[in-house]
Amino acid sequence: MNSSTAYCLMLTFYLILISHFSFSANGRVYDDQVDLIAKVCNDADNQFKADCLILLRKDPKVVVAKNYCDISKAVLELAIIKTTAVTNFIKELAKNNSSPSIKECITDYQNAVASFISSKNELNVDTLAANYDAKVAGDGPDMCSKSLKMARIVNPTVIALNYQTKLLSVCASLATNYLPENC
Repeated sequence: MNSSTAYCLMLTFYLILISHFSFSANGRVYDDQVDLIAKVCNDADNQFKADCLILLRKDPKVVVAKNYCDISKAVLELAIIKTTAVTNFIKELAKNNSSPSIKECITDYQNAVASFISSKNELNVDTLAANYDAKVAGDGPDMCSKSLKMARIVNPTVIALNYQTKLLSVCASLATNYLPENC
């Protein structure tokens, strides 16, 4: 075997090895060869597409999801945890700022958490309702943003958290779009 043939064989082997590990590292490709995270995030508006991929690929429960029911549940659990943390952060913020707009944000986030919880609870019962509630959860950060803007309150942390929560709502609604009738 000459050196160019050996080189081609080694290169081919190397490329096969790399492609295998890149699929395994994402933890997303199964028997049907579908990358669930990529499929879900591909449906997002350009504003959210890249961030959807980054956010979902960081969560271990989302990464190991084997079907749309699993990924929907994992995304909703992530959304509940993160949105509850934002609610608690804004409650702490309200201790130093008694603005009605900050208090409105607390209510908006409590409603968002309730919507995410409702969506998760509906996964096995009514997938259309689960999808609707996942979308509605995004109203909380939108309303909080509007309230703060009207009061001329600029808080970069809250602005970032509003975006993150809206992104979680987008991700959850996109994931639940693919649910079968019974999860």
